[in-house]
Amino acid sequence: MGRGLLVLCLLVAVSVSAWGEASQALPARDVSPVRIEGNAFVLNSNGQRFVPRGFNYIRLDLAGKGGHATFSPFVYDRSKVIKAFEHMAGAGFNVVRVFINGLSGQRGCMFKSRDAARPDPAYLDNLADFLLLARKHGILVVPCFEFFPEAGPYRKGLDRSVENVDGANNEYLNPSFIEAKQRYLRDVIRALRKRDPRTLSAVFCWDIDNELCFHVGQRPFSLSKGRVTAANGVTYDLATDKERLADDMAVYWVDQMAAAIRAEIPDALIDASMFTYRAVGRRGPGDFHLKRAPSRNRYPFRPTALLRSSADVIDIHTYAANEAVLKVDMASIEHDKLLAGLKAEPRKALIVGEFGVFKRDFPKLAPAAAWVGELARRLSGLGFDGWMYWTYDTDEQEMLWNAESGDGVIFRKLVEVMRSAPPDAGTGRRRGAGGEISSRPESTANR
Repeated sequence: MGRGLLVLCLLVAVSVSAWGEASQALPARDVSPVRIEGNAFVLNSNGQRFVPRGFNYIRLDLAGKGGHATFSPFVYDRSKVIKAFEHMAGAGFNVVRVFINGLSGQRGCMFKSRDAARPDPAYLDNLADFLLLARKHGILVVPCFEFFPEAGPYRKGLDRSVENVDGANNEYLNPSFIEAKQRYLRDVIRALRKRDPRTLSAVFCWDIDNELCFHVGQRPFSLSKGRVTAANGVTYDLATDKERLADDMAVYWVDQMAAAIRAEIPDALIDASMFTYRAVGRRGPGDFHLKRAPSRNRYPFRPTALLRSSADVIDIHTYAANEAVLKVDMASIEHDKLLAGLKAEPRKALIVGEFGVFKRDFPKLAPAAAWVGELARRLSGLGFDGWMYWTYDTDEQEMLWNAESGDGVIFRKLVEVMRSAPPDAGTGRRRGAGGEISSRPESTANR
């Protein structure tokens, strides 16, 4: 009896600590439908240009304080998703960005609680269904991971501290947090593959964390003296090395996440998304001054530093309300230096994963739509090889105009922008059997 109980306990421990490990095949190659050549996206199936243009598809559970709930069992609406995909694809859009909510909020997350040993199967089923539906309609998906769930299998070791590191900066500087995020990324990919390997070929690129940033109001960046030894093993003097610390750890962290994903999908494209320095009241890199509002004390990863990282896609977010603000946005991220650096990195590309308009800036819908059209055109001329509008139809987020607001005037304006683009900036989509985007030669695309 004692031996049997021991065996049972071991089996339970294995299932709790590695819910995504069981029955895993070797990493699949030739999975991703897109590659990058000459700073532009190209379909692997036929070498045609692919310019990502589409939307953030977002459902929010504001009543339950659950935040992003797109795949929550009580929110996910398959018929509504199909209708949205038909609308987007019919107009020529080819990409959507979605949020994977591990454990952020009171309900509707992948993990139901901090004590949950395994994710909610229904949540992962909905995510897989969404990916397959997108594939069927010729749309690629950018899954964006929100942090990682400090739940069940990922809580172990998080109590190990790093001297002079606290709060949200642990995610990027603490080895225990980095290892937990790596496990989480691998487990989600394995869970999707187990449900249907075709889910992975619906992914355009993997956004490893929404709007990467350090927090200057927390250690080590809040300190004016002292030292910190970060996860990369390097010790930095906080009186003189903050900027180097931020740049080095941005590169190191992205490299670690990219390695975890590519251990499962060797040809995966890795997306690193961030807002501009201007968006949080900063002149640019190296500006670590403290502000009264905690949200303004965020310091985004430096886009030019990520040119030496494993990120394939540098993803900038902007909500500029006019030309002057857009100019300052671009200056704050060293835009000219970024474009120059890309010439030496032909297998990297720039996109805008979020752009949109706040109602406080445009109380009327018609002027908002006019500016959206102008902004979309300007972004294409600034070296960004694609964009995703925030959002398609998120009426529950009342502070911003979505593409379907009113009678869909912003949606139509974006269609107009696409159709007026030069021929070499077309979507370059090729459909396989059943309408899905083909990522391989037709003879093997649907195996």
